[in-house]
Amino acid sequence: MKKVITIIELLLQTNHNIHNTIRKKMNPTLSLQQIIVMKFLKSNKKACLKDIANYLQITNPSTSILINKLRKKGFIEKKGNVCDKRISSFEISLEWVKHMKKEKERVIKSILPYFKNFSEKEGEQLIMLLKKIEL
Repeated sequence: MKKVITIIELLLQTNHNIHNTIRKKMNPTLSLQQIIVMKFLKSNKKACLKDIANYLQITNPSTSILINKLRKKGFIEKKGNVCDKRISSFEISLEWVKHMKKEKERVIKSILPYFKNFSEKEGEQLIMLLKKIEL
């Protein structure tokens, strides 16, 4: 049990170190709440304003402000409902997909130094071990 606790502590410390590196080197484009909305939209295609508000547990007007900021950045698109013109849904835009591809590349580049001392075999072993604890 003691070894498991040590593993957990090391994973938490590594996670903390990686997040700090990302925070220092990245220029945050989105607030935490905006990131949560984008993750929600990724898994809930064509969500309406009410869905997003309920998920975030905030009011519709607050959600509208949040959505409008994301629309101004070009990260989400508003889609009308053919059956009911009063209802609009929101989807992730192609601009967001492009942005995330660039961000992923920047994040990977900033984290690579943590793994510079790994041999090919050690990298494979780490992948195998991490897959075992994948949730």
